[in-house]
Amino acid sequence: MSKKFSIILPCYNVESYIDKCLDTLIRQTIGLENLELICINDASTDSTLSLLMSYEQQYPDSIIIINLPTNQRQGGARNIGLQYASGEYISFFDSDDWADLRLYEKVYEKAKQYDCDIVHFECFDFVKDDTFIPSSISTGSNSRLITIENETQRKFFLENVINERFLECSCRNKIYKKNFLLDTNVSFPSHCVLEEPLFVYPLYFYTKRFYVLEERLYYYRYNPFGTMQHTLNQTNKWLDHIKVHLLLFEELEKRGLITQFHDEIELYYLWNLYIETIGFIFRHTNHFPMDLYEYIRESTLTCFPNFSFNTYINRPEYDLLKKSLHSLYVKLNQEQLNALKPTWITL
Repeated sequence: MSKKFSIILPCYNVESYIDKCLDTLIRQTIGLENLELICINDASTDSTLSLLMSYEQQYPDSIIIINLPTNQRQGGARNIGLQYASGEYISFFDSDDWADLRLYEKVYEKAKQYDCDIVHFECFDFVKDDTFIPSSISTGSNSRLITIENETQRKFFLENVINERFLECSCRNKIYKKNFLLDTNVSFPSHCVLEEPLFVYPLYFYTKRFYVLEERLYYYRYNPFGTMQHTLNQTNKWLDHIKVHLLLFEELEKRGLITQFHDEIELYYLWNLYIETIGFIFRHTNHFPMDLYEYIRESTLTCFPNFSFNTYINRPEYDLLKKSLHSLYVKLNQEQLNALKPTWITL
């Protein structure tokens, strides 16, 4: 009998955190017998593997360990984990985070009640000294089922991915029906950081029943040595973010989606590849290299050179976005780029 959930956990040098992570998964109120924990040791150099093996010995019916000889980063590790997944639903979990003990019981209830392809839930950010803050990833509205039955409804849904800014492309705050993932045939890029959009964003073009659960059930740890925080302080790593979005553009084009949903995808790129990327870099570095800025600008224009004709950005609710996009028209010097920072980080 298959499990209700396959939980895929890439693990790289998390000896200080893996106990808390696994303990909150083992103690889930849905019952461990309903969970398949697929732990991918991504060529750790600390004691992560031995800790995983001790858990496997205690719970051999629920824990699978995959030991990779070379580091694949989270995307590659997740792809390998997906090959082993047998559960009805798939969940991705970061191995330095932890869960509310009711997480899988609550999301399974909604998934089954509404026959959902995806259930999205909310997070807390754990900073330090037992301090928790609500994640910025939040709708601020009530839990609800979103049904998409035609092209008009999907365009409205895709616009709200940007307009409401709640369905960002994190994979960890969602569960997915396994058959839905198989049908859509999505995967993560390997050997990249900031890799999730290539997996998550294409799913928004196929989901028909999407539930937004307004409960914070996941605790995201700000690990200064983790992939995300380490990456945000290395501006050259943002090249991966751009690379992933260029791969995503190719994927959407191959699927014929850019023709059908041109303005919605263009809006996504104007925000995520240009505005959001520059904003993140401004927040995490005191020096924004001009060559990196130019690469972001040129990549955006390569994908969507005629963005000024987009049907959305001329609406009043996008005035700030439209104003910021003026910088796409001209080449800035370093002083002009630095002058944008105060305004940009508030977007």
